[in-house]
Amino acid sequence: MCRDTLYADLNGQPPPQFFIPYAQQTQIRRLTYQIRTAVSPETIVPAVRRVVHTADPELPLVNVRTQRQQIVPTFRMSGSS
Repeated sequence: MCRDTLYADLNGQPPPQFFIPYAQQTQIRRLTYQIRTAVSPETIVPAVRRVVHTADPELPLVNVRTQRQQIVPTFRMSGSS
């Protein structure tokens, strides 16, 4: 159970959302993780890369960015920075 969440458009109405546990997925296109940290987010990226590589050396870690880096361009595109 989860609340409706805005993803691609921060100004629209949130579409209904649901999540399926990873183990029950039949097709996985991508996974997104959010990590909360008390230090500068950029400082933990090397450690996150090591952990992911240890779990699965073939698993790529791509498009690593902070929440701010993800959201700010959305406001700029809508003209509300």
